[in-house]
Amino acid sequence: MAHQIERNKETGKHEFAYTGQKAWHSLGQELDKNASIETWIKEAQMDWEVHGAPVEYVVEDELYVMEGKQILHRSDDKSPLGIVSDRFKIVQPKEVLEFFRDLVEIYDMQLSAAGCLFGGKRFFATAETGNASSVLKGDEIKGYLVLMTGVDGTLSTIGKFAATRVVCNNTLTLALSENSKQVRATHSQDFDPKAFKIELGLLNESWNNYINDMTKLTEVKMDDNFARKFFIDLVKKQDETYNDYSRTTEKTVTELMYRLQHGLGAEMGRGTAWNVLNAVTEKYTHGTGRKSADYQFVNSLYGSDEKIKQEATNKLLELV
Repeated sequence: MAHQIERNKETGKHEFAYTGQKAWHSLGQELDKNASIETWIKEAQMDWEVHGAPVEYVVEDELYVMEGKQILHRSDDKSPLGIVSDRFKIVQPKEVLEFFRDLVEIYDMQLSAAGCLFGGKRFFATAETGNASSVLKGDEIKGYLVLMTGVDGTLSTIGKFAATRVVCNNTLTLALSENSKQVRATHSQDFDPKAFKIELGLLNESWNNYINDMTKLTEVKMDDNFARKFFIDLVKKQDETYNDYSRTTEKTVTELMYRLQHGLGAEMGRGTAWNVLNAVTEKYTHGTGRKSADYQFVNSLYGSDEKIKQEATNKLLELV
């Protein structure tokens, strides 16, 4: 897949930083796990600001101003980011990383990635929560907190807990309790980090229940025929049936069956509902063929790909 993590025009560095395993086509700056928030802001190229300016246009050599609108742009290279209402409340790139300061210092979370997408129209940061458990021997899951926002008028500020299967870096749905829900704040209101954290709650309160549910999936036997029917039911359109569905559905089911049998970590929990879930999460984290890795990343956490992972999780847990 193509990527949209661009080089900062001032520094020449990619607008992304990370710790540990290389990601994003090995782009960006690798940081020490104990790097300060200030270092993260600098190395993720998030030390610029979003500014607003009037929207002006020329008709027959006369200059006009669009009332009630503003164009947001970068403070460093003046690149335009989007046209929004003049009441739009901006969340700055630095604020996304500052959100994690007390979580790192007091609650021992550890920043793992941060950066800008689509030329700065969206920016995000993720941190390991410190929650980690094994569903099967050698099959570890880690908990993460993700915060993302946008300044092009298409995305609210969103925070959520997520889980990642370490062996394949799949993002698993973690929304099984009130304390692990997604929290959203629109840009019609000022961003209040404290209130946001209170609403998110602590992952500790629901992590054990989540791991117990995932462990139960390793005990549910599902042969290939059952798995194929499950995949058809998951991805077919409303007017399609188990025996009559489109070539697009067949292609998706075939890919899911391949990932079930040959995906990363497929040997762990083979023949179980856990392996079926991992086939879904691998495809809808890494492999839907979207036009850029940025779109894939956003959709796997917040968009249509996340919804299908959530649906698969719910359907499989009904079998427990």
